[in-house]
Amino acid sequence: MKEQILFKHITKKYLFISSLVVLLLFLWDLFITGITRTDMDLFSLLHEVFISIPLWTVFNLIIILLFVFNYKNFKLAIQNSISRKNFFKLKIKLILFFSVISDLFNLLENLIDKFIFHISMDELYSKQYDNYFNINFYNTISIFLMTFFVIFFFILVFNTWGSFLSLFSNLWKFIIHIFMISMFISFCFLLSNPSYYDIFAKIMISINANFVLDLVSGFIAGFNNQPLIQNNYSGVAMYNPNFTLVCLIIMFSIFLIANYKITKLQQLNR
Repeated sequence: MKEQILFKHITKKYLFISSLVVLLLFLWDLFITGITRTDMDLFSLLHEVFISIPLWTVFNLIIILLFVFNYKNFKLAIQNSISRKNFFKLKIKLILFFSVISDLFNLLENLIDKFIFHISMDELYSKQYDNYFNINFYNTISIFLMTFFVIFFFILVFNTWGSFLSLFSNLWKFIIHIFMISMFISFCFLLSNPSYYDIFAKIMISINANFVLDLVSGFIAGFNNQPLIQNNYSGVAMYNPNFTLVCLIIMFSIFLIANYKITKLQQLNR
């Protein structure tokens, strides 16, 4: 009973925060666009806003950040005599729930783009798997499921990371963050070298992950302020989603075990 009450409390809080941020960002962009583009009617104005703002991405980033900083939820659970095992189950239910919400948000935004504003749909994994099955309905279901699994994976990973950091003092949290940021910057500098980037590209090709290459290419292109050599990693007409799904299931298992073990070690800060 206490778990259900806590689940509803966290769900309402996270939905309110994420929806508020998305709404404020939407209204802000609508306001700025309306000021700078006074020649537009309301429909054209909304069309411009939907093109310029990745609302679904913003929603996901807020949800991920909320799941990273989850110590207060743990503290609330312990104060209400909820065991660590039940708190772990509660976290997984929350991650599942918000993964579904995110997937539905993505579907709704893409339907609005396609049928109201006639913007081409660009769903996560749509370029990889939209031609794998002969029936369009199966392709749509495949994209929906793959998006769900990917979002669930990212939330689980960052929640595990946040739970891990909660085991340390504030000083050690600061040191770990500085170390991780330094590693990320070093990784980006390393990939700016064409030789190392080609090695990374070949690894990504082997796991059919051209969406990662698109992300890295875009970042490095802006980082170097010059166009990169085009790699022929996206020349394949279709991808088999089964391999990616198996990899995700394996990663799910690893991070679920890690998350459970870390949750069992969590303690209330004095």
